[in-house]
Amino acid sequence: MIIMNTIVRNYFEKPRLKKTTVQKVVHYIEGEIKKGQLHAGDKLPSEAELCTLLNVSRTSVREAIKILESLTVVTVRRGDGTYIT
Repeated sequence: MIIMNTIVRNYFEKPRLKKTTVQKVVHYIEGEIKKGQLHAGDKLPSEAELCTLLNVSRTSVREAIKILESLTVVTVRRGDGTYIT
């Protein structure tokens, strides 16, 4: 009976969706902030460095930065870099 309940419950549960690469970048940066590796005023690595570090495309990094900027987690200073707010 327990096995049958588990099978039925698993059948009706929504499948877990894989994270997109943009979500992975956002999650990485948020994780670094939560771990205390990044603080307000700290400069993020360049787009190229994040691409290499996370093995993602530059487009994904740019989109993630736009999302974090809209959430006021980071500030982009054109020609200077991206900073934690």
